[in-house]
Amino acid sequence: MPNFTDEQRVEIAEREYKDLKVNTKVTIDDGKTTIGYVSKVVNDKKTGEQAFIITDGNPKIQKPSEVNNVTVLYQASTSPEKIGSQAGEVKRDWRDNNR
Repeated sequence: MPNFTDEQRVEIAEREYKDLKVNTKVTIDDGKTTIGYVSKVVNDKKTGEQAFIITDGNPKIQKPSEVNNVTVLYQASTSPEKIGSQAGEVKRDWRDNNR
C-alpha cells in the first residue's frame, strides 16, 4: 500500500461522500493517482450503513484471489441539520442505531 500524505488522506476520505458506482476508478491528485476500483457499494437501508469497498484492480477483470489491497470508505452519520432534506438518513443514523 502506498504512503499517502495527510492531504491525500483527506482527499481519499472525501470520496466517501461521492456517488461512486461499482467498477468505477477512484482517483486523487486530479486523477493522477489511482486508489483502486469500486468493487462493492454497501447501502443498508435498515441500519443506515453506507460504505464503498475499493480494491486495487478492476473487479470486472480481477479475480478475488488477485486482490492485494482493499480500502473501505465508510460514510459518516448524516448531520441532524439535514433533517429537512434527508430525514430518513438522520433517523437511522441518530435514533435507530443508538438504542
